[in-house]
Amino acid sequence: MLNKEVFLKYRFKRWYFHSLYWELINHPPEGFKIKYEKNSLTNESIHNLDSKSANPLLKEILFHIKPIPYLMIQRIKQYEPKNCDLIYASQHVLFNAKKPWVTDFEFASALAAYGNISTVKNIIKKNLEHNQCKFILPWSNWAKETLLNSIDCKNLHEKIQVVNYTVQSKKFQKKSHDGINILFVGSSNPMNVRNIQFKNLKEIILAFNEIYKKYDNVNLILKSYLSPELLTLASKNSHIKIINKFLDKEQLNEIYANADIFVNPLHETLGISLLDAMSFELPVITTNIYEIPEAITHMKNGLLIEPSPKMKYYTETKSPYDYSIKFVKGMNQVSEYMIENIKKNMIMLIEDKSLRKKLGSEARNTIEKGDFSIEKRNEKLKKIFESSMKK
Repeated sequence: MLNKEVFLKYRFKRWYFHSLYWELINHPPEGFKIKYEKNSLTNESIHNLDSKSANPLLKEILFHIKPIPYLMIQRIKQYEPKNCDLIYASQHVLFNAKKPWVTDFEFASALAAYGNISTVKNIIKKNLEHNQCKFILPWSNWAKETLLNSIDCKNLHEKIQVVNYTVQSKKFQKKSHDGINILFVGSSNPMNVRNIQFKNLKEIILAFNEIYKKYDNVNLILKSYLSPELLTLASKNSHIKIINKFLDKEQLNEIYANADIFVNPLHETLGISLLDAMSFELPVITTNIYEIPEAITHMKNGLLIEPSPKMKYYTETKSPYDYSIKFVKGMNQVSEYMIENIKKNMIMLIEDKSLRKKLGSEARNTIEKGDFSIEKRNEKLKKIFESSMKK
């Protein structure tokens, strides 16, 4: 039986995907093949202008003005692949598509170039209501809530189906080693590798610097880009190992397999590195924001740090407030609150081997058999794809 072909479509022709889509491409639902065009460009100048680390004032201005030109350009430059049975539009809407299509999103404003969706909500609503749009696939229940809060969804409820993005479970053997290795892994997205301020990396280093002398068998491994300031800070500690070069999949997997604890207290949404860590049976330390608590339950399969009371994470629609000057300034200030909580959770796991084992085992089970398993994701997608292709 021939596989049905689903075309995974960039926002713009020959643009680039979030790295999570490789799990869909490499592990599609049974009976389906995911096709895509190899990207030939990554416009770094445009990305730098609108990146997470851009000037805060510029970020806030762009947040309000970019959705309209973004949708205009998308409409003008829209392309529709011919040889496929279904189009999977990566975080965007299609205009007057002749083929059936589905779309997904990290949270609602992703459909408006991560800008102010209220300025284009009627355009997005109209295209989502189009009869060729078969399903709308938020990545989480939280993401669904942001859509319900952003546009009138009374005609869309039957189309909306939450599909958690996830990673393939890993086959590995734990590496025998002395001491306890605490691991941090930065972004796997080429365009986001420098956005380390969204991951409390300075606070991680400062927290570790306060505890390593008490536990002389503890090491911190940083697989990440480091700014000159952080590189200087981390290099002073012989118990910190810095890996800031590219690693292939096999090399990266070896680092995960050689770790005992994973720390990544984010100011952003659930990262693939967290899911990878869970698949390697690591107890994770992260932040209780956005959709993260849908994957991680405190003291069951990981440890969650409550968000700092000084940070405002949500807008009125429950979307991230990360475009604002106030958010960026708050994030860039060293947080004693985060240092203390990272330190407290590190110590808890360092001192309690049985807790490390329990949380790690449950984390792996979440990825292998739970709601964040590839199997459950593909069960949902198979039904969605089959229903979308019905005449």
